[in-house]
Amino acid sequence: MTMTTEEVARYLGVTNPKTVKNWLEGGEFPMSYLTMNDGWRFDVRGVEEVKARLDDLRDRNARGDTSLPDGDDDDSHVPLL
Repeated sequence: MTMTTEEVARYLGVTNPKTVKNWLEGGEFPMSYLTMNDGWRFDVRGVEEVKARLDDLRDRNARGDTSLPDGDDDDSHVPLL
């Protein structure tokens, strides 16, 4: 199952679909693909993975937790928000 850019934006709670495209260009949706006529399609599993990371980050921010996710000291992957 796939989702459009607009559907992904709504599901992730972002107001501008361009945000999704920026994340796409940043490598956040590796299972996505460009169609011939209809634009980008995003695999639901990849979108759900991004949503889980966003939810975790929002929860951690609400608690004032500034440590890296999973105790990871590698800062090569910067969280989305």
